[in-house]
Amino acid sequence: MDATIDQTPPFQASGSTQPLCTSLTEQPSTCFRTTQSGYETNFATAQNFSTLAAQTRYIPRHFPEGYVQTYHLTVQQQLMKDTTLEVSYVGAHALHIPVLGDFNQASVEPASCDQGIGCLTQQARRPITNFTNILTAFPSGYLDYNSLQAKLEHRYSNGVLLLNSFTWSKAINNASADLETNGGDSANINVFNPAGDRGVSGYDQPLNDTLTIIADLPFGHGRLYGQSAPAWQQAVLGGWQISAINSVTSVSVRPEPC
Repeated sequence: MDATIDQTPPFQASGSTQPLCTSLTEQPSTCFRTTQSGYETNFATAQNFSTLAAQTRYIPRHFPEGYVQTYHLTVQQQLMKDTTLEVSYVGAHALHIPVLGDFNQASVEPASCDQGIGCLTQQARRPITNFTNILTAFPSGYLDYNSLQAKLEHRYSNGVLLLNSFTWSKAINNASADLETNGGDSANINVFNPAGDRGVSGYDQPLNDTLTIIADLPFGHGRLYGQSAPAWQQAVLGGWQISAINSVTSVSVRPEPC
C-alpha cells in the first residue's frame, strides 16, 4: 500500500520542471533543463509547495486489522480399485482489507447541472477546497470466494497415474490491491458508498481444469526392460518418469465501462 504517511510533504515531495520547448524542431539542449544545471532555486521549499498542485497521502488514525476466514468441507470416496473421487466446498471471506480512496472526494453535480444550472468545478465540490486528491488507505475492502472443487485420481497397474482437478468458483470484491488491478479492476473505491463497488473480482476465474498424467518408464530394476542389464545400467536407466500437464481456465466476462 503506497498511501503511507512518509510520502506526504514535508517528509517527501516530488515535482517536475516544465519544458520550454515550443516546437518539435527545437533542440532539447536549448529548451529543457539539463542534468548539469541541477534543480531550480528553492525547488523543494515550503514556499513553492501548494496543496492545490499536489496529491496528499493520509492514513486514518484508527485502522482495524484486516482478517480472512477460510472454510471447507471435503468428501472422499473410492469408486473402484485404485480410483478415488474427492469433492470439496472451499470458501473464504475477508473484511477490513486496505483499499485506496480519495478522502477529499468531490460530491456529484447537482441535478440541475443537466440543464446547465448550478454546475461547479470538481475542486469546488471537494469537502476541503484548498486540497486536491488526498489519497487515503481505507479498511473498507472485502472479499467473498465460493468454489466447488473436485479431484479424480486413478492409478494403473503399469505405473501410470491419471489425476484430474476441477474448480468451479466465484470471487467477489469491491476493489483490487494497489498496483494489482487485474482484468481492468480498480484499487480505488467510492468513499461515499464502498458497497456500491461490489462486483465480480478482477481475479475471478470461474472454471479451472488441470489434467496430469505421470508414467513410470519401463526401464531398470523391477521394470519390464533392462532387468538383465548390469546393476549400474539399471541404476542409471531406472526410476525415471515422464509427465504431461494440460491446464484449461476461463475468465469472467465483465461489462465494458460506459
